[in-house]
Amino acid sequence: MRIVMLLLIWLSVVQAAVCLAGTTSIKVPGAHIRSGPGSNYRILWRADQFYPLEVLSRNGNWYRVKDFKGKVGWVHQEQTSDTPTVVVKARWADVRSGPGSHYPLRLTAERGSAFHCIQEVGHWVQVGYVYGEMGWIDRKLLWGGRPGEQP
Repeated sequence: MRIVMLLLIWLSVVQAAVCLAGTTSIKVPGAHIRSGPGSNYRILWRADQFYPLEVLSRNGNWYRVKDFKGKVGWVHQEQTSDTPTVVVKARWADVRSGPGSHYPLRLTAERGSAFHCIQEVGHWVQVGYVYGEMGWIDRKLLWGGRPGEQP
């Protein structure tokens, strides 16, 4: 019984680690990505909620970040979260009801669509989107959500 319990704990840790990354994600709608580490710097772009960003460095409460397209800027840590997220890097991605191309299509997501990362099974990532809905996307179509991943 003890071995089974330890195995279950280990599997849950491994599963969570698969989605965790050297990235941060945006926790607020329309977070400002700036040209420097301060609110007086120019806004370069706005990032949507769940948008993953690779953290390059830190200056006080500001992170220097890079997105999946290679754009670099600064975001305040209060606008970020450790929640593992992914973004569609392909032109589009099918979101399916299960981890495989034979499962029914739920929707098609466009490039730049961001999702909450739940788990991975093989090369399929279970993602969460509006109102608690979930689906599966092929990992090769996504960026973010895993340790050491680069754009």
